[in-house]
Amino acid sequence: MARRKANGQFEKGYSGNPKGRPKAAYQEKYREAMRKECSLEDWRKIIRTAVARAKAGDNASRQWLSDHLAGKPEEYINTDITSNGKSLVIRYVNDWRNQEEQ
Repeated sequence: MARRKANGQFEKGYSGNPKGRPKAAYQEKYREAMRKECSLEDWRKIIRTAVARAKAGDNASRQWLSDHLAGKPEEYINTDITSNGKSLVIRYVNDWRNQEEQ
């Protein structure tokens, strides 16, 4: 059973969902179908083609490679609200390279 603090939050090391999110059966079926149709050598050819196209200036290939190598950047809005009603600062970040260390 999950242990909670007085304020209702879970204590460190105790999850409200200890088994995690169950994997959807359909996702595994799609992955298995892809594994059967796309061999490792097929995948290598796809990557080689994407690299060659990216080097030649194809933006879609560069984006695809970037998404798969570095991961898609997360978008978030950071808000800083100061007291006394003086200012409201909203900073929108849509690129992981521009995020500050937290």
